[in-house]
Amino acid sequence: MTRLIAVIAMLMLMSCAPKKDEPPANRADHQPPSASEVFRLRSECAKLGELIMRDNKIGADLSQDVVTHYDSRTNRCYAELTVQDPASDGEFITSYLYDAQTKEQLAFATKNWEKKSGWVEHGPVGYDAANIYIANMMDDPDHFAQLR
Repeated sequence: MTRLIAVIAMLMLMSCAPKKDEPPANRADHQPPSASEVFRLRSECAKLGELIMRDNKIGADLSQDVVTHYDSRTNRCYAELTVQDPASDGEFITSYLYDAQTKEQLAFATKNWEKKSGWVEHGPVGYDAANIYIANMMDDPDHFAQLR
């Protein structure tokens, strides 16, 4: 009886497994979105970034801006929200990276005059490492140079 139950359980598990002929999203034959679909997704991504910025309350002396990036390889939208004191000549600035679809904060890099710090999903990493992470996720190699 125990053997029969084990065989039935194994057959049930095998029937739930994906079929071998189903292409996973990362296979070479997976079709990327069309140009018009990418345009629509990028536009939607920009709207999600604007919502993140709108919901972020800042003081009267600060300014903020948001830049978005739709990654067609991963089908994810990322938003980088930058908050700064315009009078500080770049000495008071924080960049936050969000998954714009879930609004989950993925990283931040902050410079408060002489004090710098950074964080990514896994914990503190330092200012430079956090900026590199944000630049990579935003697919912007010039990002780090702009913040130095």
